[in-house]
Amino acid sequence: MMNNENFLGAKLKVKRAKTHIQELNKHIEDYLKSQPIKVVVEKDPNSPNYNWTLRVKHDVPLCFAAIIGDIIHNLRASLDLLATELVAKSDGNPKHVYFPFANDENSLDEMINKRHIDRAGDKAIALIKSLKPYKGGNDLLRALHDLDIIDKHRSLIPVAHYAGIKYFQIVNASGPILTIKDMHCGPIRDGMILMRMPPANNVKVGQSFEPVIKLTLDKEVIGNDDELIQLLNSIVTMIEEIISMFEEHLEAQSGEQSS
Repeated sequence: MMNNENFLGAKLKVKRAKTHIQELNKHIEDYLKSQPIKVVVEKDPNSPNYNWTLRVKHDVPLCFAAIIGDIIHNLRASLDLLATELVAKSDGNPKHVYFPFANDENSLDEMINKRHIDRAGDKAIALIKSLKPYKGGNDLLRALHDLDIIDKHRSLIPVAHYAGIKYFQIVNASGPILTIKDMHCGPIRDGMILMRMPPANNVKVGQSFEPVIKLTLDKEVIGNDDELIQLLNSIVTMIEEIISMFEEHLEAQSGEQSS
């Protein structure tokens, strides 16, 4: 029995991506539970101050990159499946049809023609243009395309960032002098000194703290430092919204043909 649901192939790719995200999230939780990074209070060799130093016990596992690559590939492939079906259901030739991405707004028309999505008709083209799939347009959508290309040449290994210490204040005789929270820096490297502080009443050399760690993709790759799972879920939501938009387009097109 045939399933006539629109964009089923694209939806299955998104569903697969969601499964991979759940798997990745579990791996990240296990990694963070292992307490892979500590903030250690160390004596500064050149002053009476204490160095608050990041010490890395476990690097981010390399297997994360393979899972991220699978997520990105499935989400990017869903757009090509959408484009192919969009053309086929508009009575066009679906051969060699791909979802178009451009370097800028001026080159989008050229890519629409080059990827043969123009066979889907003027209304579909107008919807694609509204998505702004180019640099300086929809940055998240363009990032998906760029990440898929990058993954073919080098692994998308996430990096760890320091994001504070929960519920801790540095105290001297007069009371709290500093609350360590919402202090963001990274990517983390072993031996990175967060700050130099004078001795305090509740701090001693050798004392260690478990910091809040945030995993992201390299900022040079994605252009932002959004938390990894949050970023991937944002891309999923965007793709689902795009699929829904084109489902509505096909329904309207079908209504016009039957009237």
